[in-house]
Amino acid sequence: MECFLKLKDVGLNQTREIKKYMNNEEMAKNSAHILLQELVIGFWRDVQFIQRLGNNRFKGYATSIARMAFDKCIRLIYLTKQKSPKDQDRLAELELMRTSRKFYFIELNNGEEKNAKKWKDFYNLVKRNTDEEVDASDKKIKSFLDTKSMLQKSQFSDWEKVYINYGFLCEDIHGGLFKEPLKNKSKTKIKQ
Repeated sequence: MECFLKLKDVGLNQTREIKKYMNNEEMAKNSAHILLQELVIGFWRDVQFIQRLGNNRFKGYATSIARMAFDKCIRLIYLTKQKSPKDQDRLAELELMRTSRKFYFIELNNGEEKNAKKWKDFYNLVKRNTDEEVDASDKKIKSFLDTKSMLQKSQFSDWEKVYINYGFLCEDIHGGLFKEPLKNKSKTKIKQ
């Protein structure tokens, strides 16, 4: 518990500093700053949620949240390892366009035209800052690479070990459908 409290202090300090920077009107900001803010703050929210799941009856779901936190951490590392600030900004722009497009169509399909318009406006705002032509109907906006490729390119000396741990988190999530029947296999009858 002491370790988590120290970690929580680090998270609170990082979150406070990022929000202070983002709220400062005099500081120049770009798409990479927006994405960085969302990744770091989202990571600490995930950590806090995992801690709250603790020992209650939903603790089995902590693996899903841990994987989300792990994803954010890998993306953050990959973003910061880009060759130049321009490359970081370009990656961030594509990711912001990809996610805003996704949420635009989710809101539109749910009949939430007002919320859909906000996502479309955000998409257009980000798109204005980029020279690449990407249509809002384009489903293939590519931003981040797959996890394995990001780890390989992140210059970790032992990226394979990190990827194995990531794989364990994924397996627990995707294999989750079978957890309870396997755990209670003596009670489960399967016809042969």
